[in-house]
Amino acid sequence: MDKYALDELRTILFLDSNAEYVKIAARKITDYYRYSYRETYEGNRIDLDPESLYILDEIFHRIINIAEYIDGLSKTIVYYLSLIGFLLCFYNQIERLEEKKISDYKQVFLENGKIVFYRGHNNAEWRLIPSVLRGLNKTIVLNDDYYFKLLDNDGTEEKFNEYIRTPDTNTYDKYAFMQHASSYSPFIDFTTNPIISTSFALSNASSFNDFRGNDSAIIVLNNKDESNFIRNKKDAKYFLKNDFNIRIINSKYFKLGEKYMLEKSDGTYETLCITSYFDLINELRPEYKIITVPTNDRMKYQKGLFLCFYNCLCVNSTIWYELNKDASFLKFIIPRRTKRKMLDSIYKEQRQYDPEHLLDPYLTFKE
Repeated sequence: MDKYALDELRTILFLDSNAEYVKIAARKITDYYRYSYRETYEGNRIDLDPESLYILDEIFHRIINIAEYIDGLSKTIVYYLSLIGFLLCFYNQIERLEEKKISDYKQVFLENGKIVFYRGHNNAEWRLIPSVLRGLNKTIVLNDDYYFKLLDNDGTEEKFNEYIRTPDTNTYDKYAFMQHASSYSPFIDFTTNPIISTSFALSNASSFNDFRGNDSAIIVLNNKDESNFIRNKKDAKYFLKNDFNIRIINSKYFKLGEKYMLEKSDGTYETLCITSYFDLINELRPEYKIITVPTNDRMKYQKGLFLCFYNCLCVNSTIWYELNKDASFLKFIIPRRTKRKMLDSIYKEQRQYDPEHLLDPYLTFKE
């Protein structure tokens, strides 16, 4: 295959890391190749209902156009059958992200008896990405040792040890401090209070273009497995020291059969080579922990906790949390036209949870 064809194929696979596109592609392409797929992947059969055939036609014609740049039609067919197998399997396993539009912060409250957690995003298009992965242009095995190696490189850990550390400081304390002080950790902030998450989703009101130009969102996490919780510092420390790891590929695309060399904290390398789409799905699927141990007054005031993904492959700074069926996610969209009204309602009715008070909880006690 020439470079143009490969780029096109990779675009279909990881187009802007958009899971919805992958699901649509899988559903529309199913009918056309159903029998070929069954013959090729016997034992891994997946039946899906066909919908919106016009998208199937669009994808099929795109395949034909790409085939003009590939030597050997048989190779084209084999490659696309393999790709379709991945899409089908991916779609069958991915957890649907339900979306709802809201116009009042009270609509975020869920009356279903489930234990759920909330996170506010200024931009509804954002995915859940831990801060340490943003702009991390490295192909590495990120674990506890490598994380502190990154901190050593910019002097952050030295400052922490000089000004913050006490004799009883736990490894988890340091991670939590880095998350809140430098926004650089594998943690993602959630809260048990939906009003707080709504307030954070609307916290960029001072940036006129962003506030007026983008819908905001509240991500709701429903955890289905009690074993995913960590409720004390001792267990949090053990998890971070022994279990936490993310294999990171610094590339927009992942190529099957290619050997990737991932640097480890001691300077040696781990080799990663995945040859099938089904193995790729298993590698992409993350595990996660919910750490419910507050470490400071602000975190307590915000009813905060941490979500931490681990034991997965990360390509193009994307974690495919939709593949883990221990969790389901709901997204409440706050349309840009209603954001000012909703924020004003919080100021009026829930002043203690406006953005200013959430960042400085002591204001409540001074008023």
